[in-house]
Amino acid sequence: MSAPYVMAAGFALRDDAGRLLIVHQAYGDRVWDFVGGGAEAGESPEETAIREAKEEIGLTVEPRGLIGVYFNRLDHRLIFIFNGTVTGGTLALQPDEITEIGWFGPDDKPRLNAWKAQQVADVFAWTGEAFLRTRE
Repeated sequence: MSAPYVMAAGFALRDDAGRLLIVHQAYGDRVWDFVGGGAEAGESPEETAIREAKEEIGLTVEPRGLIGVYFNRLDHRLIFIFNGTVTGGTLALQPDEITEIGWFGPDDKPRLNAWKAQQVADVFAWTGEAFLRTRE
């Protein structure tokens, strides 16, 4: 019997200057996070990330590599973070999903908990090989 978990996926989008797009959520704990969210029934991680980017910020994004897989044992959540390339759409936050959008460098990021800060650090350190991390 397999253990139940929730799957989520998102994108780490970077601009030409290397800054990372981080969004402030309008729901739940209202934290800063990657563009992304929970999977719908039958969705793959890639499909989830693509759908969430369109819903949250109006962009069509294609995966261009897996940055990391993060398992949070505390809330039974498995998270996939992809590197992505914008292929269409117009950047616009959806107020029921996102309250603020920001572009951040490795030294000027918003307040993040230690788990999210590790994921963001992984984005800036990523060289093409995926990180695999578990939060106890």
